[in-house]
Amino acid sequence: MKVDRLALSSFKKNLSSYFSLKIIKSSFLTAILLSIFIYFSIFENIFLSILGLLAFVFGAFRLVFVRENAAFIWLLTGFFVGVFWFYWIAFSLVYYNFAYLIPFEIFGIGVVYGLIFLCFYVIFSSFARRLGGIFKPVILALGFYLIQFVHPFGFNWLNWHLSLIGTPFERVFAGQNDSKNPPFKIELISSRIPQNELWQSSRKKEHFVNNLALIDKAIKNGARLIVLPESAFATNLNQNLELIETLKEKSQKIAILAGAEAYENGTFYNSAYFFDVGKMRRIDKHILVPFGEEIPLPEFLKKPINALFFGGASDFGKAGDFSYIEVEGVRFKVAICYEGTRPQLYANKPDFVLLLSNDAWFVPSTQSTLQNLLLRYYALKNGSVIFHSANFNDKKVIR
Repeated sequence: MKVDRLALSSFKKNLSSYFSLKIIKSSFLTAILLSIFIYFSIFENIFLSILGLLAFVFGAFRLVFVRENAAFIWLLTGFFVGVFWFYWIAFSLVYYNFAYLIPFEIFGIGVVYGLIFLCFYVIFSSFARRLGGIFKPVILALGFYLIQFVHPFGFNWLNWHLSLIGTPFERVFAGQNDSKNPPFKIELISSRIPQNELWQSSRKKEHFVNNLALIDKAIKNGARLIVLPESAFATNLNQNLELIETLKEKSQKIAILAGAEAYENGTFYNSAYFFDVGKMRRIDKHILVPFGEEIPLPEFLKKPINALFFGGASDFGKAGDFSYIEVEGVRFKVAICYEGTRPQLYANKPDFVLLLSNDAWFVPSTQSTLQNLLLRYYALKNGSVIFHSANFNDKKVIR
C-alpha cells in the first residue's frame, strides 16, 4: 500500500508540473503572438500589420527555443492557436439550435490542433536530438513551418504566410500579376442580412425586391455585370420559374451572377446562377464545406451525424469541376465562399475570379478577416484578380 501511495504521489506531482500555471501562461502567450496579426489586420493599418508580423516571428522563436516541458508547451500552444484562429466555426451551431454545444466544439477544435502541434514536435524533436548542436532549433523550426500543411478534413485555413499580408514583405511569395482590368464596369454587392432572417419566408419577398432594385440601379449606372452574394436569392431558384423569367428579362440589359440554392433529383446544391442576354446557366459548388455542406466521414458515421444535426438531410450535391462564365469575351472563374480559399481554384492561375460569399453564419467574429487575408494571399501568389461580393463582408476587388 505504501508503494502504491508513493506511486500515486509521484504521478500527481508530475501531472501538476505539466499543468502548472506557468506553463499554461507561457503557451497562452505564445499562441497570442502567433495569432495577433489576424486581429490587427482588422484595422488595415500597415504599422499594425508589421507589429503583428514581428509578434508572429517572436512567437515562433519562443516555441522553437523552449527547453523545459517542450512537448506539453507545443501541445497547449497548438490548442490555443486552434481556438484563436478558428473559434468562430462553432458559431454556426446557433442556426441548428445547438448553441449550447459551442464551448464543446471550440474545445474540440483546440484539441485537434494541439495534437497536430504535439505530433510534429515529437517527430521533429527526435530528429533534432540525433543531429544535436545548432541543428536542433533549425529542425524544430522546419517542423513548425510544416504544421500549416496539415489540413484536418481538408480545412486549410491555418497558413503562416498570412502573417506577411499587409506588410512590405507580402511580395516575397507574389507571382506575376499582369492581369488587366475587364473592359467594362462590374457592380459588386455587399449586404447585411442576418443568417436567421435570410431564409425566413416572411422576409424573402422583401429581399428579392431589394435584389431586383439593385440590379436596376446597376443598369442605370452603366454596369455590364452585377455580382450578388451567395444565397442572395434564398430559394431553390431552379424551381422558381417566375423569378427566373424576371431575371432573364433583366439580363437583356446586364449580366447577372447571383447565389441561390437548387434542388434536383432529391439533392440540394449550393449554386450560382448566371443570366445574360435572356439565357440562364446554373453553376454548382465544386468544393463543399466540411461538416457544413458535407460530412467527410465514412457512411456509417455520416448518417447518424446528419440525423442528429441536419434533420436527416443528405450531403449537398457538388459539381465535378469549377466553371467559367464569359462576358464580352472576358472569362471569369466562378467560386462560392469556401472555394475562394482553396488552392485548387487557382491551379491554372485564372486572370479573373468572381467570388460569392455569405459570412453571416459566423457574425460577429474574425472569420471574414481571416478570409480576406487568404484571398489576398491567393491573389498575390497566382496573379489573379478576385471580385468578391459578400453578405456580412465588404465588397472588394482583391489583387
